Amino acid sequence: MQPNEKLKNNTAKIVIAVIASFCGLIAFVMIVGVITIRNAKSPAPQSTNQTIERAPAREQFNGAIAVPNEIWMSYEKNARAADSVYQFQQVRLFGRVSEVGRDVIHGYPQVMFAAKGRHSSGEVLCVFDTSSAINQEHAAALKPGDQVEIAGTCGGKQGDRVILLECRIHQE
Repeated sequence: MQPNEKLKNNTAKIVIAVIASFCGLIAFVMIVGVITIRNAKSPAPQSTNQTIERAPAREQFNGAIAVPNEIWMSYEKNARAADSVYQFQQVRLFGRVSEVGRDVIHGYPQVMFAAKGRHSSGEVLCVFDTSSAINQEHAAALKPGDQVEIAGTCGGKQGDRVILLECRIHQE
């Protein structure tokens, strides 16, 4: 094989690898980053003097129990430490809904909770499990301001959001 042919062959491999990486990045952004639908009619309440509320403890749940501010402040303080506690774990979130919408690509129901930490604010985004029609109905019936418990698997922090996946409304 001639040196010129080797160069063309290696260049083609590099181009293919770059394109594959770019496609993977695009897919990731579409799945995680484009999930939000903003509800312009009901912006998240902004409070300057907000106290941290604690979620009620329940023994039968085998996962972390948190309120939006608590989980947000954990990620704000130390994302690695928060990932070791929350990421890929079942989390039950207890709080007041700030926004309700649907994923623009797949139409999955989603609920957002406004969260405020010591130095920043963000959101906890709950993307609902679509395997249950009842779960979708419950999620669609929620309104901003509703107090609710949602259980899901923490997907970690992406930008200004902590994401819970495969969520469902928790009912006793």
